[in-house]
Amino acid sequence: VFGHKKERGSDFNIEVRLLPIEWELWKFIYSPTPHIGVHINSEGNTNQIFLGGNWLFNLGAGFFGGGSLGFALHDGELDTNIRGRKDLGLPILFRESLEIGFRIDSRHAVSLMLDHISNASIDDQNEGLDTVGIRYTAGF
Repeated sequence: VFGHKKERGSDFNIEVRLLPIEWELWKFIYSPTPHIGVHINSEGNTNQIFLGGNWLFNLGAGFFGGGSLGFALHDGELDTNIRGRKDLGLPILFRESLEIGFRIDSRHAVSLMLDHISNASIDDQNEGLDTVGIRYTAGF
């Protein structure tokens, strides 16, 4: 989405969100929902496994918004001149995401999501990788 180099292919995203942890510290930071997931690229470019905390807020009339903070482990290029590949710098990166959506019913939702992985300029190579997509959520 952002940046000069684009990686080709579609990313298939599977994410599992758990119940919030009932610790006092967790309540102090608005009870994020722990999550773990994967991005699998259809063209063999950067794949990732990620984990972190997710916050969702009810916006009324079935709409919600939120975001997440965490870390991603990826198999992408760290420092490359390969056309169409990102210079990600480090194998473990910070991961942030934003999401806005609509709850169809108590178990199903559709949302627009944007996520970003980068090393926050800890390394000289830090192009970052952004993904935008449509997400379908099913609760169990």
